[in-house]
Amino acid sequence: AALVFMREPLRREVIAQPGNLKQALRALWTYRRFMLPLTAGMVTVGMADAAAAIWAVPILTRTFHQSPADFGTWMGILNLGSGVVGAVLGGVAADLGQRRGQGGVLTGAVIAAALSVPAALFCLMPGVWGFAALLALLLTCGACANIAATSAIMVIMPNQLRGICMSLVVAVIGLSAFGVAPLLVSVGAQVFAKGGALEMPLAVVGVATSLLATFAFLRAQRCAAPLTPMESP
Repeated sequence: AALVFMREPLRREVIAQPGNLKQALRALWTYRRFMLPLTAGMVTVGMADAAAAIWAVPILTRTFHQSPADFGTWMGILNLGSGVVGAVLGGVAADLGQRRGQGGVLTGAVIAAALSVPAALFCLMPGVWGFAALLALLLTCGACANIAATSAIMVIMPNQLRGICMSLVVAVIGLSAFGVAPLLVSVGAQVFAKGGALEMPLAVVGVATSLLATFAFLRAQRCAAPLTPMESP
């Protein structure tokens, strides 16, 4: 219903309509200095969230000796609430940041990724409620960063390239975040913990990917500042 009150943005595209996929990819490649770090940031922040979402329940059952009846309700509320709150914060941050300059649209993504670094230590908390609080912060920051980064694509990329751009980004994030990150935690547990504790491998993966996301978004922000919206660089 809220879409009824949104106005169609002014279109100012100046590049020619790509005639085929090859031409579209060639046009997209001209934005590589912006899109490559932006995609890297979205992938790494997604890896932190995916690893946390998949391995949180095993840690609750193995380390904290919780049953689904103990954490089912608050875990469901946490997952729903973090997604909603993070999406709202990411959209607001992108809107406010854009008013301060072209690169400002990614300010929310940078801050959210930086906050994800300490939040990734949720699995090392001594109590369930500390665990839940930091997990909520991590997932909220992940949703916020994702929306802010998506907004940057919508603002900066020409209309003709947005479809293929988002398709490629979503495909890369899906394969990397859900295919690689959980596996890294499992391999880490096998190698360093000899198949035992998951807490430290999960913390290492979460902190490392969140740090990489922070630096990647900063790089994308610097590269986005000189670009003119809706125009070829």
